[in-house]
Amino acid sequence: MAINKVMVLGAGTMGMGIAQVFAEAGKTVIVRDIADAFIQRGEGVLKKNMEKKVAKGKMDQAAADDIMSRILVEEM
Repeated sequence: MAINKVMVLGAGTMGMGIAQVFAEAGKTVIVRDIADAFIQRGEGVLKKNMEKKVAKGKMDQAAADDIMSRILVEEM
């Protein structure tokens, strides 16, 4: 049985890092948190991480966009 969808509870540093790793592995990730402020911060950290990878040449913008498209962040 293949696992194709993962849910992460908590959009903090650790939660978004876990979501990023799963998304980079090709999985669909749902991240949930209790407050919109946490979600906004987490999404900002994730975007910054992707921008850094693109700037350093570790991935191209299309790959970063593909990874970001696999992560759905929502409030509980």
